[in-house]
Amino acid sequence: MFKKILMSVGVLVLAALTAQAVEDGLGTNVLRNIRVQTNGVIDLGGTAITNWNQVGSTADVANLQGATNALNTSVTNVSYQVTNVLYGATNALNTSVTNLSYQVTNVLYNATNVLNTATGALNTAVVNLNARTNYWNNGVIIYQGAAQADGVFATNLYFMGDGSVWSNACATNSTHAGRLLGLALGTDPAVDGFLLNGQCTGAWNFAAGQILYMATNNNQITATRPTGSNHFVRIVGYAINITNIYFNPDRTYIELIGE
Repeated sequence: MFKKILMSVGVLVLAALTAQAVEDGLGTNVLRNIRVQTNGVIDLGGTAITNWNQVGSTADVANLQGATNALNTSVTNVSYQVTNVLYGATNALNTSVTNLSYQVTNVLYNATNVLNTATGALNTAVVNLNARTNYWNNGVIIYQGAAQADGVFATNLYFMGDGSVWSNACATNSTHAGRLLGLALGTDPAVDGFLLNGQCTGAWNFAAGQILYMATNNNQITATRPTGSNHFVRIVGYAINITNIYFNPDRTYIELIGE
């Protein structure tokens, strides 16, 4: 019976020891009765250990803190260096892109100027062409020679004589018959030119398809073939319609000899 009583008392004591509460560790009493010292010794006591979070001596913790600070400083320095490198590379890239953009812009600007110049020249040529559509189209034109003293007039027939002077052409003169023939496109040969070959518009009044000849009257074209003695027959083109002819002087001519 006595042993049973002692065993019961022991169980009660053990239960009492194990029933002690364990606090949160934020106060002064981490463990009410069990102490864990900084040197690793575990013992029982009523006095709490407040520096329970240290491992090893205080000097070890200080060294660890210093090493941590040094590591943080190194990481910070490396971060600054990387940032500077990236910043420098970004600036260099931005500068290169900007310079390239300026170069491309200059090239496009120059190309635009060239295109505008070409467009202006083309527009001028079109204006000049449209100004002459009353006289010619799809033709071979010469801008040489000088007008005779009496002047020259658009759509009139002339021949180039001595000194490159454009003079009245007619089918009654052998000097006129075999020379270079042209239709005046204006009053100034050097500016307006002479049509040597091509379509010409005017008040012709010819029937489509008619053969056209150098007329016996000065500066005229006719659909009637010359038949008089000592006249010269030279084809100068064909009628396209009532207002348009194809001027294409033949390189040969026929002289009519009378009895």
